[in-house]
Amino acid sequence: MKGHNFGDNIAKMKFDGEPVENVNYVDDDNLKFNTPVGVGAGHNVTVLVDGQLSASFSFDYEKPQLD
Repeated sequence: MKGHNFGDNIAKMKFDGEPVENVNYVDDDNLKFNTPVGVGAGHNVTVLVDGQLSASFSFDYEKPQLD
C-alpha cells in the first residue's frame, strides 16, 4: 500500500474492521500486507500509525491467477 510518512513505527491495519496480521514496513511511503483469500471489491481499510488513524478508504483486488 502506498502512502506518506509511515515512518518506521509499527503500523496497525484493519480490513473490513478485522485486524490485519503481518503488516510489513517497506519504507516511509509503503506498507505490505496479505489480503484475505478470494476476490474483493469495496473493502474498508484503515491504518493506525503512531496514534494517528487514517481516513477509511476502499480497497479492491482480483483473485489470484496461476499461469
